[in-house]
Amino acid sequence: MNRNRALGLTLVIFVILACTVTGSPAAPTAISVPPTTAPDMSAATQQAQDQMATFVALTVAAQQPVATETSAPPLVEPPTATAALSLPNAPANLVGSASCTKVVANSYTVYKFVFVANLTWEDRSGNETAFELLKDGKLLATLDADTTTYKDVLTFTTPYKRPTQMALYTIQAINAAGKSEAVELSVSANCR
Repeated sequence: MNRNRALGLTLVIFVILACTVTGSPAAPTAISVPPTTAPDMSAATQQAQDQMATFVALTVAAQQPVATETSAPPLVEPPTATAALSLPNAPANLVGSASCTKVVANSYTVYKFVFVANLTWEDRSGNETAFELLKDGKLLATLDADTTTYKDVLTFTTPYKRPTQMALYTIQAINAAGKSEAVELSVSANCR
């Protein structure tokens, strides 16, 4: 209910109560009253007016929006001044050795080999969070910070008796600022 209708309804109730309490008749009666002093109705009228004022005040207060207590926002400490995070330095001296050995196969037309590449590098960065190692352009492993070695083992089959296996490895140091320059190394081994 909107405020104007509520106040209008309150006023109508007030008028009805005021008329009822003061005893105003709707029409004059035929009964004659001997002229005497009129009874003092001021106390009853005052009580009715006080009740009506209280009713109106409560009605108006009920129409007001409820004030909700807002909690103070939590105190946030200003960020401390820190140096901007920089890209990590690229690893250095990436070297690797590879071997490829034949595994006994049950077929004379398919040969099974194990290719092993041992990689080492020098960690030149103190702010990396990890290293990304790629093999032939695909992510091979994500290594912990400060790691400097990795062993890649690949088992494969081929119809050739003495294949040559090759792989291109790429390593980068990473942190929240991004990735270092990529360092690449190609390794190969003749399988026997």
